[in-house]
Amino acid sequence: MTTTTPPDHDLLLAYVRDRDVPCPRCRYNLRDIERPYCPECGTQPTLTVGDPQQPLGAWLLLTVVLWIGAAWGFEFIVWVVIDLFTDQGYWQYWLTDGLVHLFFSLIYIACLPLAVAMLLTRRWYCRMPGTVQWSVAGILSGMLMLVIVANFSYWLWPW
Repeated sequence: MTTTTPPDHDLLLAYVRDRDVPCPRCRYNLRDIERPYCPECGTQPTLTVGDPQQPLGAWLLLTVVLWIGAAWGFEFIVWVVIDLFTDQGYWQYWLTDGLVHLFFSLIYIACLPLAVAMLLTRRWYCRMPGTVQWSVAGILSGMLMLVIVANFSYWLWPW
């Protein structure tokens, strides 16, 4: 007695029969498709076994850089609260010489919600194509690193 295995497209159709599976190209829901291709864009999906763990390099780079900026934003908020309750005179510094530092601090404060958003959207971010992940991480990390370097250079060599 010999057994035959069904062709790959039969396995694919059986798999998507009761599952919400997005098309890899257009994200169309392939549930209950009758032919082994996407009715929306014509892509022929394949049924594969792979590692569910997504590469985290780009996400980790962007998250770490944002948390560094967020830490400085939190430090600025703490300075403001201390000044409000103790009247140490930090505001005199910010209003005379520190407008540039105030600008940098506002950028760092903007990193607080962005860093939290990176933690909450890890799965979504890691599902993007690798080139998009690294492009977003490179551009945003590069911009924030330029702000950090400019901030430190201003502290070391005031103009």
